[in-house]
Amino acid sequence: MWKIITKYIKAGKISDFKESSKSIKHILKGALVDFSSSRFFRCFSYLSWLIKDRKKQHKIVEASEHKFAIIYFYQDKFSKSKFAQFERSLKKQIYKNYSVFIALDNLSNILDEIYQEKYTHICFVEQGDLISNHALSSIVCAISKYSDTELIYSDEDIRDFLGFRHNAYFKPQYAPFLLWSHNYINALLTVKVQSSIFSKLKNIDKLSQAELYKFILEITRDKLNIYRICDILYHRSYGNYRKLKNTSTQKIVEAELLKRDLHAEILKNSPESYNILKFKPKNNPKVSIIIPFRDKIDVLKNCVDSIEQKSTYKNYEIILVNNRSQNQDTLDYLEITKHKVVEADIDFNFSKLNNMAVNVAEGEYIVLLNNDIEIISTDWMESSLGLAQLEQVGAVGAKLLYPNNRIQHVGMVKRRNGDLCHVNIKVHSRKAGYKNYNRLIREFMCLTGACIMVSKSKYLEVGGLNENLAVECNDTDFCFKLLEAGYYNLYNPHCVLYHFESLSRRGVCESSISQEKSYQIETWKKYLEDDIFYNTNFAGRYFS
Repeated sequence: MWKIITKYIKAGKISDFKESSKSIKHILKGALVDFSSSRFFRCFSYLSWLIKDRKKQHKIVEASEHKFAIIYFYQDKFSKSKFAQFERSLKKQIYKNYSVFIALDNLSNILDEIYQEKYTHICFVEQGDLISNHALSSIVCAISKYSDTELIYSDEDIRDFLGFRHNAYFKPQYAPFLLWSHNYINALLTVKVQSSIFSKLKNIDKLSQAELYKFILEITRDKLNIYRICDILYHRSYGNYRKLKNTSTQKIVEAELLKRDLHAEILKNSPESYNILKFKPKNNPKVSIIIPFRDKIDVLKNCVDSIEQKSTYKNYEIILVNNRSQNQDTLDYLEITKHKVVEADIDFNFSKLNNMAVNVAEGEYIVLLNNDIEIISTDWMESSLGLAQLEQVGAVGAKLLYPNNRIQHVGMVKRRNGDLCHVNIKVHSRKAGYKNYNRLIREFMCLTGACIMVSKSKYLEVGGLNENLAVECNDTDFCFKLLEAGYYNLYNPHCVLYHFESLSRRGVCESSISQEKSYQIETWKKYLEDDIFYNTNFAGRYFS
């Protein structure tokens, strides 16, 4: 290394050396990110988690009125040896008030017996799988805390032929769009007997993973009290995992979307068990694209040109919010542009700049867009509009990439230190990521304001962007307001854009950042204490 440095110095090429050093630094950083998000690292992280988990003291719950019926089902052929293994493992259960029922072709009879014998809850376990020793006691603790809960599920992992555990699935709370991509609620699935959903189990002839998925999709059409336990309570056998991974549920989801009158196509994917949904817009509503800027006309022109040249959706207007531009080339451009210009002769306030533009916007839907954006996917507006039109959806965010095609944004999560951060940042865009998340429409508490689509009515309903937050946290505060109003904020993997982040003006006013972050922590404490679409078992920003 020293010889290389000396070579550059002797040649008088210090600047070349600096550039080379920068490139090496980026390569090393990329390699570190790739390692941090790799399967090997996740296995190592989970091994560390297991070691810590073994030291955890699980609450010992005395037998109570909560009585569990464990329904043990199989798909092809009943195995006596696997059932004997399951029975042996059950002897170690901390909570003892349970019975096991083997589901042959007699599910309706079993359900009648469960109801008559006054069991309170049903758990479903597939042949070959096991449950943790503290599974039932953990469920009892959850029920005791949230007595109106109708459906419970937990985290899970895979147990191989040698008994080694790996590939943990640390799950979010109930997230309907994620559920349509794959059935992540199927373990350890627990249903309350004295509830409206119990009777719907009788519609199942032969119990299987496919039938359970249909059941879950059906009952979640209505409001349901669902609780997730952030702990590994279910150990899926490797054989069952492989079977699920290679089984398509496309027809099940297509049928469900039809029943819900949702317009989406399912794209081809590997593995087949994941459904990549792409929603289509209804009709042809006008979209208002709002771009605040100050000078940097080359950046702005690149953004506007890419919208004009690459967007296949044509019913839009661009509103340029000029915040005290002074350069003559900028002023000349504004004289000749065909787009609407809002003159904002105010101190920089990102929230106010956007709110001013929304007031004059003609579109039914608003796109907040940074000026340092370049369009990649031509149907970025259609795919976002198909989601933003849905009644339950608030903000729709984009897949933002750095110029080197590494991820800048696929959603935001709350880290253990309380900060919100971009998940999977700098992971290569071609990588599907943990549980295929980078390719799936997925709920997040917050999204970056560099590109957000939202209906104008919902924007106004929550009061738009908070003008007391001039620089930082205005986008996340807006997302929290939508969440509080009962809407889901979604990451849209089909809206792919370049974000030349360092060119943006946001973040330059350092004096106000600390104050605005403190406001967010205090105002949205209840959401920041537990990120409902993340999982407390994750350590960092890479779903690992």
